[in-house]
Amino acid sequence: MLVSSTREKLVRRYLANTSVSGGEIAFLFGFEDPSSFYRTFQEWTGPTADTARHAMRLN
Repeated sequence: MLVSSTREKLVRRYLANTSVSGGEIAFLFGFEDPSSFYRTFQEWTGPTADTARHAMRLN
């Protein structure tokens, strides 16, 4: 649980503060492929990674 929580927080930081692509983020955080990253991110948050990135940058 702690690893997953930390991973989620770091992914959110990458989405909010970098232009690193979702595929690169998936690789950096140990996901086997980008689609598993996108699915997991949506399970964590509800919105897609792209939607979350856009919303975070507006704030």
